[in-house]
Amino acid sequence: MARRRQRDRRPPPRRRDFTRQDDRFAERALDVAAARLVSEHSTAELRLLVQRSRDARYWADVQAQQEPSPEALQRFRAAERSLLEAERALALSEAAPGDPV
Repeated sequence: MARRRQRDRRPPPRRRDFTRQDDRFAERALDVAAARLVSEHSTAELRLLVQRSRDARYWADVQAQQEPSPEALQRFRAAERSLLEAERALALSEAAPGDPV
């Protein structure tokens, strides 16, 4: 019987996980942008901004599906980001006590 080759028993080298740091950075940037919106707009204005951002994301999605291109993808991602900022700002605004509606 032939001997089995001994395999290297060491685990593969660990890759550093930079995605966690990138995610934390993106979340922090989203929080800062939302806080800026809260300081500049009332709750009613933020509700309108969320609705407009949803509409913009919808139309960017439709255009990207009809005519796919890097520019269309960029427009969709920008609209998605704006929507996330507006939704986060609205949530912060509604959680703040004594905010005028």
